[in-house]
Amino acid sequence: MQVKEKILYLTLESLEKDPIIQTQVVTLTNSLNDSYDIDILTLENSNYIKNNTKHSNHIFLERKSFLLILINLFIWLMKNSKNYDIIHVRSYSPMFAAVPFSFIKKKPIIFDMRGVMGHEFWARAVVVSSPLQKTKYYLLSLVFRVFENVFLRFSSRIVVVSNSFKQYVLDKGITNKKIAVIPTFSSSKQVHNYSINITFPFPITNYPVFVYSGSLDIWQQFPKTLELFNVILNEIPNAKLLILTLDTINANTIAQEVIPQHSFKVLSAKSKDVPFYLSKCDFGLLLRLPDTVNRVAAPIKFADYLSAGLKVIITEGIGDTSEQVKLHNLGFVLPNLSYSSFKNFVSVNRNFLNTRIERSKNDSTIEQFLEENYRLDQASEKYRLLYQGLLK
Repeated sequence: MQVKEKILYLTLESLEKDPIIQTQVVTLTNSLNDSYDIDILTLENSNYIKNNTKHSNHIFLERKSFLLILINLFIWLMKNSKNYDIIHVRSYSPMFAAVPFSFIKKKPIIFDMRGVMGHEFWARAVVVSSPLQKTKYYLLSLVFRVFENVFLRFSSRIVVVSNSFKQYVLDKGITNKKIAVIPTFSSSKQVHNYSINITFPFPITNYPVFVYSGSLDIWQQFPKTLELFNVILNEIPNAKLLILTLDTINANTIAQEVIPQHSFKVLSAKSKDVPFYLSKCDFGLLLRLPDTVNRVAAPIKFADYLSAGLKVIITEGIGDTSEQVKLHNLGFVLPNLSYSSFKNFVSVNRNFLNTRIERSKNDSTIEQFLEENYRLDQASEKYRLLYQGLLK
């Protein structure tokens, strides 16, 4: 029996608290297990670790202060270095431990960037009112921007999620052969085991249902999403908005200040149930500013919206996504986040926005696009080739 090469997939996110780890990481590594033996290391609280001691192929480090986490992670990597052929690092934070480990042990590391953390901290600094928080975010932005260059140069390979992101890395002086573009994938077309007694919060009628799915992070532009929906309500009074987020309390509070209570519902849905809710909606909302954070992005919700048969309402300048919407007629692209842009968009497209989407007419175009761009097996094959290249 052939012994499989051993990969460590390293993230400081949580299997318990971060749904994306289940939908993107566990799903991906499971699809690669026929070729490689992959362990996933995540950060969890002590109670979760105690109750999940027999979790196969999962390694848990206890959540502590950031410095202690990095020290513990570095020590753990040094102790277990012989067990792994490649260290696959998700995002920036684990790289603070992975880079010195790799330098000492000469192990190849993959820097799977996912975003640009220095710019994300800067975006937070701009909007917070507390001087202490503002200073903290500006300092973190500086630290992560400086170390980003170190991480890029000491990585064996770099994974980015869009061609725009690749250009960002190339502009840092990194060679083309070191970079792999692997977009996020959608698992919404898989067979789903929905929760028992799951129901849609609105009655199924002739009015359109819009949906916002995601966190309330500043770059997600949740307040602007509500502003757009308020403009839609002025033209289509019976329209409804479904808000799917883990931050239900804040979402409710913010929404009530902008749109009538009867026009929206806020739900915290389990990952496995999100496709059910999306499939009952008509238009997916994805508004962003055209800044660095979003220019390199490949929002997972975009593929999830499309997989559910939705038309996407998106703004200009989001990674490769905005151009894909235009090229493949997948929805609408707004030029910016101004009120006049919203007003003009709704006025011009009122009749279309006031209808339910007929899935049978929409499916073939979307299916073809997803088949060509967002399949799990495509992402798996790209990672498989990436691993093979490092193991030669």
